[in-house]
Amino acid sequence: MFDMGKVTYEGGKVSEFVDTKTEHGFKMTNRFCSKCASPVEMLVERVPDGQFVPLGTIDQRQNFDIHEGLWGQEALPHVAFKDGREVRKQGGASALV
Repeated sequence: MFDMGKVTYEGGKVSEFVDTKTEHGFKMTNRFCSKCASPVEMLVERVPDGQFVPLGTIDQRQNFDIHEGLWGQEALPHVAFKDGREVRKQGGASALV
């Protein structure tokens, strides 16, 4: 997660879809590339000052120190979580993995 306004986009137009029927109960705005439909950002009603960016969309992802993991239920089998870290199944107030 990044502080709101700290992430900017270069290149093409960003489109969005607002999901009001999420399993976690909070409205979520999904932003994506208008040309290829790759997800670039999620805004969650519960976290009004944060921008969630899929790590795979960041070219310099190896330069980041990751502190928290969400959406553990969706993790691929080879993904491991550090011992003692709370990882939510689907973010928000969902159950722990």
